[in-house]
Amino acid sequence: MLLLSLSHETSPCANFYEYVCEGWKRRHPLREDKYQVSVLTEAEREVRRRLMLALETSSIPRRNQSQIDKLVALYRSCVGSLSRGGNSLHDLRAFFRLHNHRWPEPHAPDRPEFFDHLLELDIRWNLAIAFRYRLAPPDERTGRPFVVLQPIVPDTSVLEPRFRRAYQSLISTMATLLGGEANYVDLVDTVVSVDSLLARQPADDTRLAVPWTRILSVLPGTTYQMWLRPFAKYHPMGRAIRGLDSVQVQSPRYFNMKVTETIYAARCVDEDAPKEQSESLRAVPLLQVLLSPDAVFEVLGVVKRVRNTLEDHLRQAAWMDPETRVRAFTKLEALREQLPKFFVFDGRTPEYERYARLPDLTPSFLDNWLAFRHALGPGVDPPRTANGSLASGGDGEGDEEDLLRFEVAYEPATNELRLHVDVLARPVYSHGAPPAVNFGALGAIVGRELTLAFDRAGALVDAVGEPNRWWSAETERYGACTIRRKFEMRERCFMGQLSHYVNDSAAARKLLRRVVSVSSGLRLAFFAHRGHELESGRRETLRDVTALSGDQLLFASFCYAHCHSVGKLGEVLDLRFGRHTLGELLCNVAVTNMLEFSAAFGCPDNAKMSSAARCRI
Repeated sequence: MLLLSLSHETSPCANFYEYVCEGWKRRHPLREDKYQVSVLTEAEREVRRRLMLALETSSIPRRNQSQIDKLVALYRSCVGSLSRGGNSLHDLRAFFRLHNHRWPEPHAPDRPEFFDHLLELDIRWNLAIAFRYRLAPPDERTGRPFVVLQPIVPDTSVLEPRFRRAYQSLISTMATLLGGEANYVDLVDTVVSVDSLLARQPADDTRLAVPWTRILSVLPGTTYQMWLRPFAKYHPMGRAIRGLDSVQVQSPRYFNMKVTETIYAARCVDEDAPKEQSESLRAVPLLQVLLSPDAVFEVLGVVKRVRNTLEDHLRQAAWMDPETRVRAFTKLEALREQLPKFFVFDGRTPEYERYARLPDLTPSFLDNWLAFRHALGPGVDPPRTANGSLASGGDGEGDEEDLLRFEVAYEPATNELRLHVDVLARPVYSHGAPPAVNFGALGAIVGRELTLAFDRAGALVDAVGEPNRWWSAETERYGACTIRRKFEMRERCFMGQLSHYVNDSAAARKLLRRVVSVSSGLRLAFFAHRGHELESGRRETLRDVTALSGDQLLFASFCYAHCHSVGKLGEVLDLRFGRHTLGELLCNVAVTNMLEFSAAFGCPDNAKMSSAARCRI
């Protein structure tokens, strides 16, 4: 698509945006009801279309769904895009992410202990199934933590038919959420019958305190390791509990009956569950890429290389004093990438073991959910405030800029770089293409978002996401020769370039951060690609189909991601950009500031894309 878009009439040194995007714009005319469309919105629609196609062409069994079905069900809901501002699916997403185990599998290697399930539900979710724990204040005599275990006594209302039916429905729902396999009816009958039996035998008031190492004498069939391991894993104070510390078991006889019957119920379900049926995945090429370990490895390699290049540039940043530079390194080291969980579906990582056990979802849920998402179309996840209302664009950036954003985002509040599944779609990532193509698109987007962590606004949030200005006093101090002054002088250089494209100075100021980050992202991507070539010893191009060199491919791939068409209404609104669209502005300003661009395309000094004053931060 990139090569078909290149113009044979416009010189890259005269208008690089027109050179790259002319063919694409000609093949994507706007309908009358459309305001504007971009390469990235088209790519997102393609992702959605193919996911819907996978849903239509893949069978959706009621149990033991394939990875493709789970992929479709979790797309855009469990990777962060619906977690903004208290959406109703936020809690469900958190539940799936933090508690996504099935019932214990009898012969699975390294399977979680059943107490892992029970204690995690109680500690993390305040959802007591068989018992409830309480961490009492330290004992006055020993000064050590003191744990109280109390069995959950079923309400006698479970004996009444109408409550029994409601209780059965609740247990069925819980079994579905927890990934209970196969025969939910047997599970319901077993659990309800056990609770009905126990409801007729109320617990006594006996209390027995023993060291954890002797818990076996009170609750046969359990060991202290089975209890302490989940405590250490899930409770913030759990690691302080030792084997010789005391535990108080209330109603030990009743407790033992409850735990024994609960474990027995789970094992009955395991033994009755049919074996998972292997299904052929009729996946479209896009979904094959989503599940490809090679694609994941390549994407992560681009991110890592751009990140290392940013570290080198921070080390050489002349506007930083040593103290600020150290703090910048600290923030970069603490920055984490949050990846879509599809990225770990290669069967070779611990995350795969967790997310492969995601709950099985019923067809009705899939149909309703996807129909709802599909009906809303693109842009269904607007940012929301804490009270759930739509947030306004406080930074003054309009809808046109949102059109050119893709699913890679830096989150200051958590100091995370979030990559969504969309990044595996062309043109951001092209499977099997030369590295220059992916560095130019994906690498530049990653570099753009990483830059936001270290600019003037990024200086307001520290390495752990707290509001804390980390620029040093030397950097902040005003004066003719201060470090902050140097930073502002470089910003003014960009403002001077914007004046050639934007008529309104107020609009130029609003665009400044965007232009700086895009230009910096391209620079990081270019030198990251250079580093990749030096390390690999290879310079891959597409010389069998085009005469473009690797550097030329990188710049063309970068600009192609900014191609978009603007309709009649958009043309009126774009007057403030001096008849230039935002995509043209971002592309041309970024390449104009790269001496390497002029060298790659042989642009003379007086060419329009060769600037006498090249700006950089």
